[in-house]
Amino acid sequence: MSGLIAVAISLLRRFAGPLIAGLAMLLLMLVAGGLVWNGWRDAGARSQAREAARQRADAAVAEASDQASRAALEAVAAQGARETDRQVHEQETRNDILSAPDAGASAGAAGDAGLAGLCRRAVYRDHPRCAGLRRPDPAATAR
Repeated sequence: MSGLIAVAISLLRRFAGPLIAGLAMLLLMLVAGGLVWNGWRDAGARSQAREAARQRADAAVAEASDQASRAALEAVAAQGARETDRQVHEQETRNDILSAPDAGASAGAAGDAGLAGLCRRAVYRDHPRCAGLRRPDPAATAR
């Protein structure tokens, strides 16, 4: 039996270096393979997470765009309503002034100044009494 042990020890000494190197390479390949497998598996999960995040961001941008559009339309509609109210008010004021008793009578310099101020408004601008009170448009004379 001691011969068998001697042969085993001799073989072990002869092949120990290459055997240990081979086992180390095998262990290294197993570890590297595990890392590659784990990275590949995680890459799929990260890709799915990125896609889900992109979809959430796209949805948020679309919602914000819709809200901004609605706000802009509401602002334009509100401005249009205010402008309509202003024009109706100006027309009612014009009708009240022109239908008042002694509407054609002069109230002196103060009345003329008031009439000149009213004649600058669009609703009165074309009235015959405003024709003589019109001032030249500063924008037109600057050209």
